Amino acid sequence: MEYGNVIESSGDTILVETDAGPSCEACAAAPSCALAAGTSKRCIRMENTLGARAGDRVGFVITGGAIVAGSLLFYFLPAVLLVAGAVAGAVLFRLTGLDRELSSLAGGLAGLIMSFLIIAAVTALTKKKRGFSPLLAEVAGRER
Repeated sequence: MEYGNVIESSGDTILVETDAGPSCEACAAAPSCALAAGTSKRCIRMENTLGARAGDRVGFVITGGAIVAGSLLFYFLPAVLLVAGAVAGAVLFRLTGLDRELSSLAGGLAGLIMSFLIIAAVTALTKKKRGFSPLLAEVAGRER
């Protein structure tokens, strides 16, 4: 379980500021991660199932499945579609006789853009699903 401080409460969600967790230290993407870039803090929005308020210290859990699914979605999918698009562009070159490098570049770019659209759609669909979001486990300390 990880802990953090609620910095904002809005409706049924809270924004929790926490230190980069142990999994962040071992992550190969940590130097380029937007959550931890240039700071040891990260902000995570989650459903407020326990009535936490701004200033509260809370405990939350991020499931291993969510980490694996997120990694596949945000890192693997763009790489696969970039390569697939470049290959499709090369095939298009053979069929149409267009410039080979330009066709591969356009196909790779199209694949990359397609991956961003898929990521946006999947993110929107899974936003409210419990298995993909951090789960608020406890209110560890409350300001009075």
